[in-house]
Amino acid sequence: MEFAELKSTFLKTVVERGYSPEEIPADVKTGIPDNLVNRWLRQMNTVSPIVEIPKNPRLANRFTVGADPELTFSDPVTGGLTAAMKIGLNTGLAFGMDNNGRLAELRPQPSRFVLDIVASVLAELKWMAVLNPNSLQYSWLSSPWDGQDGVGGHVHLARKLNNKIRQYDTYALSNLYYTLLTVGIFNKKMNDYRVNKTKYGQQNDIRLQKHGYEFRAFPTWLDSPWLAYLVLVLSKLAVLDGNMVCAMWQHGANKPRSLERSILNFLGYYKNIDDDAWIAYTALKKWGLPKQAAMGDFKTEWGIVFPQPVNKSAISFYPSIISGTDSERQSIFDYLVNRKPIRPDLPVCNWEPKELPKGYVWNMTFTPTYHKQGIGDIVNDLACHGSLKIEISTNDQKNIVNYENGKYDLHRGMQELTKVLPGLVLKDTPADGENYMRIWLPQVLRQYDTIPLVKKVLTSGLFPIWNVKDVKVGCFEDWVRKNEGQIRGKSIGKELSL
Repeated sequence: MEFAELKSTFLKTVVERGYSPEEIPADVKTGIPDNLVNRWLRQMNTVSPIVEIPKNPRLANRFTVGADPELTFSDPVTGGLTAAMKIGLNTGLAFGMDNNGRLAELRPQPSRFVLDIVASVLAELKWMAVLNPNSLQYSWLSSPWDGQDGVGGHVHLARKLNNKIRQYDTYALSNLYYTLLTVGIFNKKMNDYRVNKTKYGQQNDIRLQKHGYEFRAFPTWLDSPWLAYLVLVLSKLAVLDGNMVCAMWQHGANKPRSLERSILNFLGYYKNIDDDAWIAYTALKKWGLPKQAAMGDFKTEWGIVFPQPVNKSAISFYPSIISGTDSERQSIFDYLVNRKPIRPDLPVCNWEPKELPKGYVWNMTFTPTYHKQGIGDIVNDLACHGSLKIEISTNDQKNIVNYENGKYDLHRGMQELTKVLPGLVLKDTPADGENYMRIWLPQVLRQYDTIPLVKKVLTSGLFPIWNVKDVKVGCFEDWVRKNEGQIRGKSIGKELSL
């Protein structure tokens, strides 16, 4: 057997069994010269200092990773919970509410490099404090169970796989889940409440997405940047090397000390080919393993301490995802590698547009999204003119698309909406007024695979609705001139390629 193959087998055994260098049995080293054993262990257990963020990070994964961690708001005096909806959050945005209206959730920028994801989390937490400053009067909780809801930390993986491989991914992630609970990285007591009182926290819980799938068993991990980073890095490594993660759990079940050493060795095994693992290994040496608190305000751990209200009048739109700037990336890096507290710096707007032209309104400002699945994702980057607001809403019909027919004829556009899927039926009703119209969509048009098609129709020019990036002064007046001669109910017009 070549030494390279011997090295791989030896080091995998050290990872899977959770051995420290002193604990390795003699039979594991049989046939390997002592100088090689010592060299291989030294390579795995030492790391050169990291002085700056890698400009071209080495990454073992070709797929992107994403997330949508949840959090809860609590009154710091009474301990009572406050719904995200009451704080003014909506669904479908970089920071918003879950469909139940109670929990808040983030939508960080997906990336192959986990450092970028956690930097995006930091940016979105900052912007939530700036654009919803009343949230600062509450404690921000990152507990698996808040006394009312299970609070999740879903991890998204852009891996379009056949069912057999996806099931193995899920099995590896479930083994990682049990590992993190056993060593106390996740709070087991609070997570047990979550599992026993809700449908969440079950092993193998995934939901298919357009990009791949999301693993939904993990509880929230927003306690600290270190907890967030470690969970995401281990998640991506788990699907890269499911055999090793499963073996770690098989040999270390109910043995916290062995599993703790396996986590360290696992990161050490990958740190020379993956910079996320390199940074996480360095952070583990500096911080030790993170331990999720049962309750407690996590704002200060992320540097969310703003001494005075911020002028937000210059921003009338923010996107569904906010990426981290170089400042946030550096803050996360310094926190992880140097244990440097995150400064309470104000965020810098890095998206366009941040304002809409005079007279135009962002649909999110007038569209109810509470208990309306998919609506936030449809309208999160749409705009209308203030003189004709068009609200997108939901209905309980299986195959009926309803709309209000008012001053302007929307029939051609509505017909195109019914072409998104076969079997849809169009029904209309008179509008209550001239300046506000509604469209009600059935559930089949509010799924992850149909939402892009619906948005394409809505912004096709058949409706006075635009993507915020395309809104210009005069575009509403142009639309009115083009549609003044339309006869209500006439079906001629452009065909869309969906």
